[in-house]
Amino acid sequence: MGTWLNCEKVKVGMTLEAAKKLMGDYNYYERANRSEIWTFYNNEKAKQYFLTYPAPFAASEGTWIHFDPETQLVIGVTCGEK
Repeated sequence: MGTWLNCEKVKVGMTLEAAKKLMGDYNYYERANRSEIWTFYNNEKAKQYFLTYPAPFAASEGTWIHFDPETQLVIGVTCGEK
C-alpha cells in the first residue's frame, strides 16, 4: 500500500510518531516508502520542518507532513496526487 493512501488519515495536532506509523515509516519491508526530514527557510520566516514521502508513479507532487520540532506535533499536511 502506498504511503499517499494513508495521508488523509494524518491530522493536524497528532504526534509525529503517530503520523509516521500511519504512513508506514516503521514497516521495515517498505523501506522505499520511508520519509525523509527536510527543512527550509521561507524569506525571513522561521525555519520550517517537514517529512516528505515518495510521490506515486507519474504524480507531480508527493506528500508532506509539516511538524513542530519542539513539540513533535503535526502542524500541516499536504497529500500528493493519488
